[in-house]
Amino acid sequence: MTRTKRVLAGFTAAALALSLTACGDDSSEPDATDAPAPAGEDSEPAAEPAAEGGDFSLGVAFDTGGRGDGTFNDAAGRGADVVEADLGATVQELEANSNEDRQPNLEALAGAGNDLIVAVGFAFGDALGPVAEANPETWFGWIDGYFDGPNIITTAFAEHEGSFLVGAAAALKSESGTIGFIGGQEIDLIKKFEAGYIAGAMAVNPDIVVESQYLGAAGDNAAWGSPDKAKEIALAWYNAGADVVYTAAGGSGRGTIEAAVEAGEGKWAIGVDSDEYFVDTPEQQAHRLTSMLKRVDTAVIEMANAVNDGTAEGGFYPFNLANDGVGYATSGGHIDDIVDELEALKAQIISGAITVPTVPGEMAEISDTAGDGVLRLGGILPETGNLAFLGPPEFAGAELAVQEINAAGGVLGNDVEWLPGDSGDNGEVANATVDRLLAENVDGFIGAASSGVSLTVIDKITQAGKIHFSPANTSPTFTDYDDNGLYFRTAPSDVVQGAALADVMINDGATTAAFLVLNDAYGTGLLKYTKEPYEAAGGEVVYEVVYDPQAENFDAEVAATVDADPDAIVIIGFDETTKILTGLIEAGMGPDTKMVYGTDGNMGNALAAAFDDPTVVAGMKGTLPGVDVGGELPDFRDRLLGVDPDLTDFSYSAETYDAIVVTALAAIAAGSDDGIAVGAEINDVTRGGEKCTSFTECADLLAAGTDIDYDGVSGPLEFIDAGEPSEASILILEFDADGALQVIGSVNGKV
Repeated sequence: MTRTKRVLAGFTAAALALSLTACGDDSSEPDATDAPAPAGEDSEPAAEPAAEGGDFSLGVAFDTGGRGDGTFNDAAGRGADVVEADLGATVQELEANSNEDRQPNLEALAGAGNDLIVAVGFAFGDALGPVAEANPETWFGWIDGYFDGPNIITTAFAEHEGSFLVGAAAALKSESGTIGFIGGQEIDLIKKFEAGYIAGAMAVNPDIVVESQYLGAAGDNAAWGSPDKAKEIALAWYNAGADVVYTAAGGSGRGTIEAAVEAGEGKWAIGVDSDEYFVDTPEQQAHRLTSMLKRVDTAVIEMANAVNDGTAEGGFYPFNLANDGVGYATSGGHIDDIVDELEALKAQIISGAITVPTVPGEMAEISDTAGDGVLRLGGILPETGNLAFLGPPEFAGAELAVQEINAAGGVLGNDVEWLPGDSGDNGEVANATVDRLLAENVDGFIGAASSGVSLTVIDKITQAGKIHFSPANTSPTFTDYDDNGLYFRTAPSDVVQGAALADVMINDGATTAAFLVLNDAYGTGLLKYTKEPYEAAGGEVVYEVVYDPQAENFDAEVAATVDADPDAIVIIGFDETTKILTGLIEAGMGPDTKMVYGTDGNMGNALAAAFDDPTVVAGMKGTLPGVDVGGELPDFRDRLLGVDPDLTDFSYSAETYDAIVVTALAAIAAGSDDGIAVGAEINDVTRGGEKCTSFTECADLLAAGTDIDYDGVSGPLEFIDAGEPSEASILILEFDADGALQVIGSVNGKV
């Protein structure tokens, strides 16, 4: 679930200082032992002037190896390719064949008039400063170094964090208990790779044996291009019993994969910087366990974008796990069985629960404050705002689940604590609630109902190492959101609801339709996934508008709908639906004359109650993800009414109940209330084990050491890896002649 994030603009001085600390010693200016000798002046290469008329020009000064090294330089080259394509940029590239080439290359690229020149590698330390000072109108970017200059953007990567994860992968996949690390030059930068790798391996297997060797001393550039030497070392380790070797030595790593192939089945190599699976032969791919990704391409793209749009600032910028600057590859599927464990470790690093060392031999610091034996869940559900009609059934579902769990003995020997809070209908209310609940040490959050509101708090929650579990978010945005493996939902994606609504419209004979849609992630997502299948089935959209739900009136939208004269009118909105519907009724296009449809954001009894005469909504249809609690689950309905006798709507009550039961079962499976540990178990308690349908039944199976598959009141769940149900029920609703909402059918969908 990765995303490219803009990370260059808007750094404060405080954040900058923090970043320097977080990235370890190698974020400081390289010393003489890490940098080459001063460049000569007699080998200046030729560089053609930047093309006239271009909006942006990028120069790339590659280190030795250049394009084709399969790792570091290639990653920078991929970034340059994206800049060329996305910005229409002119790109010029020069490669250093020796220490003496670096400064002349930079000078040539500056003389050609490039807007940004990126120096790829720490070894540009002596060359960059003089050239940048002599060309103050040119921006310079430096990968893996630090130089304080007003026109220099310098970056460093948390290689130790990414290496921690591949070290954990190596230890988890090792059958022999012995793994290896091969470094290029023995310098502080490469020692960060070694330190993280060893610490990650030790974190998951304290008894693991890690062999370690470097190919050269500081300044020995041959260390980056000695595949034969790397192969000799790796093959000796493989033959002695090691089964995984990680190489951080540029092009030398090609020798390690050759050794793994020669050593045979069960021998693995880990690549570095780029996903080396894609430069391997098919035979080598069978031995490529993973690669530690150092996203130099992302850094090049971000620097170019910042210079191009005028937001660039000189200074130091970190790329780490939190902003996808480093990571690990899953190509080939060789680590698919341990991804959940790796994602849990990743989330702990991001949250600060694990501090990865930068010095080989030091162990990771793992916080002992994570988890205190009491599972605390906080609510961010709509007590107020335009989805307040969903609040009562969701709160009732939550309170019922907590009551029944605690009556059955609780979790980890203690009662589950429920701390309710309001989401409102904007980020301000939700963020205040989240801040309060974080201070109260909750392990997970239940809510919000609104997808748009959840998007305002998801990063704060998941980056704190807490579970974010919504019973009602349906926006497809969440399926591949970068959530550190900590966002879940019991409601299905609108991919399912949209298809169901389109089917209803087509079956009702609606050949033309108008869509009036609120402007947020929920509205625009559901529009897309309703409109596409509707048009594919032969329907024609004659008018659509994405409106501001805070507008004083919707006269223009209503007038345009009247002019379009569709068979059907679809309103995807919240409580502003009342205003829109009032306008349509006054214009003679209400549910008595047109096919009018709503969705889960407005299909509640509260809509009819907002009118003096509720019968004006009679005949309006809509869809709602969920099950017919009122009609088909009488026992569950009665239990809900025991919590809140005034309930009239049951929307998302079952989904809220299941969110809490699933979280509680995952805590039992994890043996911890820590959010990260619990999150790593959530998907698995909904799939693949012995079927059980209540907390008590499932908890007993877990106590007996049995893998479980919880089927909830909201459905079979069967979560996919993205943390959402693969199967779901969509109800078809209609307001009857009295304006009361009735379930008239349902459809089941699968993702």
